[in-house]
Amino acid sequence: MVISPWVTKRGYISQTQRSQGAILNLVEDVFSLPHNALGGDDQANLDDDFGGMFNFSNNGALPWVPLPTTYTVPPPNSRGCPYS
Repeated sequence: MVISPWVTKRGYISQTQRSQGAILNLVEDVFSLPHNALGGDDQANLDDDFGGMFNFSNNGALPWVPLPTTYTVPPPNSRGCPYS
């Protein structure tokens, strides 16, 4: 699951199976690190870097949309957790 304001399209669902190494590849690409600088990725997943899932351009971030919820903030003197 990817939660980010920089996803290419809101609600996008990729059908591609990905490896955990894809996260390392993405970080290496975004920060211009040499391949395998973070270690641990295998040769079979070199091209798996979440492809077109992100848009990191200046205008790429999607606007924040609050999610509806029934949660209410507890009073300051309470324990804070409704289940404790």
